[in-house]
Amino acid sequence: MAEGMAAAVRRRQRDREPRVFLHRRPGDPWVLAPGAKGQDRILELAEEMVALVHGGPAEARREQRGTRREEREAG
Repeated sequence: MAEGMAAAVRRRQRDREPRVFLHRRPGDPWVLAPGAKGQDRILELAEEMVALVHGGPAEARREQRGTRREEREAG
């Protein structure tokens, strides 16, 4: 039972993490693996673009993503 609950918690955490979808051509998306080279930079740029549109600070989202990354690496 404990394994099932632990797996559910991991899935829930994974589902909350931002994902990078890339398109080779229209209709052919793929997900950049978490921790892949360039993923952090792509997420930073995306957050900056969203902040420009919404007028909100991207720094808070960046800090939150850093915390999630540290949790993922720790455990």
